[in-house]
Amino acid sequence: MKKIDSEEADKTNQRNFVDIALLKALGIYPVPDNMEIEISKNNKYLNFRLKDENKKHHLLFQLPLKEADLTYLKSRPDYQDLLDRYNTYTHEYIDEIKDYAIQERAYLQKAIPGLVFNIKIRTKSYESYLNKLNSNIKEGKSPYINDIMAERIILSEYNGSKDEETLTKMCDEVAKALYDFRINTNFRMLKDDSDDNKAKTDKEYVTKDYIAKPKPNGYKSLHLLMSNKKNPRFTYETQIRTFDMENMSKNSNEIAHKDYKPRILNDLSSKRVPSYSIITQFNDSMDTPIIIDIPFKMRFYHFYNTSLNNRLVKDNENNIPITYENYQKELEAITSSLGMSFQDIREKLRNIDITNYISKLKDLDEKEKDEK
Repeated sequence: MKKIDSEEADKTNQRNFVDIALLKALGIYPVPDNMEIEISKNNKYLNFRLKDENKKHHLLFQLPLKEADLTYLKSRPDYQDLLDRYNTYTHEYIDEIKDYAIQERAYLQKAIPGLVFNIKIRTKSYESYLNKLNSNIKEGKSPYINDIMAERIILSEYNGSKDEETLTKMCDEVAKALYDFRINTNFRMLKDDSDDNKAKTDKEYVTKDYIAKPKPNGYKSLHLLMSNKKNPRFTYETQIRTFDMENMSKNSNEIAHKDYKPRILNDLSSKRVPSYSIITQFNDSMDTPIIIDIPFKMRFYHFYNTSLNNRLVKDNENNIPITYENYQKELEAITSSLGMSFQDIREKLRNIDITNYISKLKDLDEKEKDEK
C-alpha cells in the first residue's frame, strides 16, 4: 500500500482519499515532510514512521483505529470486581508471592543440594488480562484467570552437569519437593479439571505435564496450578523447566510470545508487555536474597527486537536490531513533528465515526479483488 505524504494530496487514488480524510479529521494533515502515515493493510491500525532516506532502519509505530472489543466483559455485573482483581494481584499479592518464592528457594537449596536455578515471577500485562477475560467470558469459561501471575523455576545445572537429560529428570524432582513443601503452607495444588486432556497426568504433584506430553509446537514444561487455601480465588501457576526449554520458549518461532502475541509499538509499549522479577540463587552482603525487578528497557529487546519472523517490526534491508534508544528517539521525533502526542490522537479517534472510514476501505478492497 502506498504511503501518504504531503506531495500526494492531488493524487486520485481512492484509498489515499479515504486516508487523507481521516488524517484531516484527526488534525494531522498535511503530513510532516519527515514522516509517513497510513492506514494498515488490514484496516486495523494507523501506522506512523519516520521517512527512511538512508534505508538503514525505521520503526513502525501503530495506533489501533478501534479499541479492543470488551463487550462480553463489560456486560457482566461484576465487571468492576474483575478489574479490581488484577489490581489486587499486582499491588497486594505480588509481595506475598515474592516472599513465598524466597521460601521455596531456600527449601529447594536444602532439599536438592547441587541444583542451580533461578525463579522468575511474571505478571501478565493489563491489556492481555482484559483480552483474555473477554475471550473466556465469550467462550463460557471462568473469568477468574489463574495466571495473572506465574512463577517459573528454571534449572541450569545439577552437580556441575548441564546435561539436558539430567536436568529434565530434575524438573520432576523439583515438582515433588515443592509438593512436599506446600503441604505446610497456605498454598495447595489444583488438579486439572479442564477439557484439555493433552497434558493431563496421574502424578499427584503436577497439574499438567508438558514434558511427558509436549505441545505440538515443541513446548515443554511442568505446570503446577496453585490456590491459596484461605482465599481460593488467589491462584497462580508454577512452571518448572530446564534452561534449554526456557530458551526455546523465548526464541522459537513457533512458541515465542513475541511471534504469536505481537505487541503494538507505540507510547504504551511498556504497559503492553508482562513485568518480571527474578529471585536469584545469590544473597547480598547482609545475607538477604537478591531480587531483580527487570525494567522495561531490558525487556524491550525480547518483545520488540527485529527477527526474520517478527510480524510487527522488520528491517528488510540490513536486519539492524531495534534498540530501546532508537525506540525512544523516534517516538520523540514523531510526537515533536506532529505537535501532539499519541494520547491526543487517541482521544480524537474516540470522537470520530471510524466505522465510516473502515467500511469505505473494505468496499475498496472488495472492489479491487473483484477487478483482479
